Amino acid sequence: MKLKHIINVIIFIILLILLPGCTVDPKTTTVDSGSNDGNSQDSGTNGGLITTFVAVGGLGRIMTSTDGATWNDETEGGNSFYHITYGGGKFVAVGQGGRIMTSTDGAAWTNESEAGSNFYSICYGNGLFAAVGFNGRIMISIDGSTWTDETEIGDDFHGITYGNAKFVAVGTNGRIMTSTDGAAWINETEAGDGFRSITYGNGKFITVGLNGRIMTSSDGAAWTDETETGNYFTSITFGSEKFIAVGMNGRIMTSTDGANWIDETETGDTLNSIIYGGGKFVAVGINGRIITSTDGASWTDETEAGQMFMGIACDAN
Repeated sequence: MKLKHIINVIIFIILLILLPGCTVDPKTTTVDSGSNDGNSQDSGTNGGLITTFVAVGGLGRIMTSTDGATWNDETEGGNSFYHITYGGGKFVAVGQGGRIMTSTDGAAWTNESEAGSNFYSICYGNGLFAAVGFNGRIMISIDGSTWTDETEIGDDFHGITYGNAKFVAVGTNGRIMTSTDGAAWINETEAGDGFRSITYGNGKFITVGLNGRIMTSSDGAAWTDETETGNYFTSITFGSEKFIAVGMNGRIMTSTDGANWIDETETGDTLNSIIYGGGKFVAVGINGRIITSTDGASWTDETEAGQMFMGIACDAN
């Protein structure tokens, strides 16, 4: 019996080493997601697996990291990327001229499409990728490779997220639209300063934008103005039981409920996107700026060089 027990332990250890980790798609429950969308991934330590962060930006720049501190250049060329998300076991990056590329590891990329108007944001939820952009362009895909045009009308969309069993897209002139399937959309509101990003966490949608505008909603339909002051926000995410919004001139604010906000810092180059994964927040911006934090209050500058970053995602959940 003792020998049998030892053999079983050895077999178990071997399986842990050889079998790929099983992960949950990050935007099926808590989403964020993001340059202009807020991809929120309350991912903790990713179940002991190695977290992969992928940052994308100007002139097709792509960099990867497993800790947010040390980064590898993967590629740089072609039209700029404006946003990236992770879901269904792959990263999907979108951008200028309708550019769409996919990757399972952040290093090897496949060009899926490059046609039509710009995509500014993408998220994953309910088994679907949904990309939005210029003139209200919306496309959906099950696998990131085959895409269906759903609509292209009205003001630009700059952010999209999934939560509470629905997609919520936000954009220019305060535009907010919702959908349960990515195909049929309901116009909820369109007034005031434009929104740049949206996330979902703790049962609440939060969208941020120009002039420091912040609005909250539990259902995506009825919205409450929380604040509107200061430099504009470019991105928001949710992780470790808090919301963090970033923006112009390095502005960073945190909140546990979306209503009460704390100014953490406002210095340095503009931050364009933020994500949570592997137990830390990672924000990226112009001039290749990358900063990290475990609590949203104390931040470490990791690097600042090269083309600007517009979006960041990670595979942790």
